[in-house]
Amino acid sequence: MTSAQNGADSKRAASRGARVPFPIRAARWVRRATLPFAILALLWFFVCYGAMKVPTGMDTMPTIPPGSFCLVDKRGAVAKKGHEVFVEVPDGGTLLSRVAEVTDDDRLVLRNDRAESRLPDSRAFGPLSRDRVRGVVLMVYPGEGLPGEEIRGR
Repeated sequence: MTSAQNGADSKRAASRGARVPFPIRAARWVRRATLPFAILALLWFFVCYGAMKVPTGMDTMPTIPPGSFCLVDKRGAVAKKGHEVFVEVPDGGTLLSRVAEVTDDDRLVLRNDRAESRLPDSRAFGPLSRDRVRGVVLMVYPGEGLPGEEIRGR
C-alpha cells in the first residue's frame, strides 16, 4: 500500500468519524504551524537587527574602515562597555564609536579608538542615553575599505 493510499484511507476514516492516528495529526499540525512561525521569526529578525554602512570620512575606529557594512543589533539596551556602536549625536549626525563606560544612571560614555579623529566623542558632548543608540555592531564586512579582508564577527 502506498503512502497516498494511506493518506486517502485516513481521510476516509476521519470522514466516517474514526479517530485519525496521532502521527498524522501531528504532521498536519507541524505543516500548518511552519509558515506562521517562519513569518514571525523573520519579523522579529527585521525588528531587532539591521545593516548600517560606515560613512565615508568616518575615521573613529581603525578596525572598521569607512565604507564597511555592519550587521547591527538595533536594541540599545544590549550596549555594554567595549561594544562598538552607531549613535545619534547631539548635532544630529550619526557616529561610530566604542562604549568606554556605562554610568550609574545608565548613560553611555563613548571614546573614539583613534584619538586623532576629527569627529567628537563623549569628551565633547558628554554621556548619551541608550535611546540614542542606532545599532550595536555584531559583524563587519569591510566592503570597499580594505580589499581582500574577511568578514569579522564578534
